[in-house]
Amino acid sequence: MEKFSKKSLVSLGEYYVYSLIDPRNRKVFYIGRGTGNRIFEHERESQGSPESEKLKLKTIAEIQATGLEVEKVIIKCNLTESEAFASEAALINIFNYVENSRLTNIVAGHHSTGALSAQNPITYLNPGE
Repeated sequence: MEKFSKKSLVSLGEYYVYSLIDPRNRKVFYIGRGTGNRIFEHERESQGSPESEKLKLKTIAEIQATGLEVEKVIIKCNLTESEAFASEAALINIFNYVENSRLTNIVAGHHSTGALSAQNPITYLNPGE
């Protein structure tokens, strides 16, 4: 599938939050927010930049090289722009902190610097610590 049908786009609403999953190990490797057909653009970007240094694009290329497809999951839809930004940032923080998934996202999310420890709320927790 390369794009949503018009009916699907209407049911998704203006903004949604999604994940890209590696079918080889069933791990989420990217969390994003989008509108329209944004969820499909990463694969097109990967095909257009096969030598990219971006970990997200490298992961996509590795998955496709094995003959598999990136799994795409809409986590939440019918969001406003601010709800989508907040949801994306919260998910990136929790995946990087609790799951230690090592997401391929370059930034932590809109207006986010990471998760905070309740024991020391002025210290941001970095993945892998």
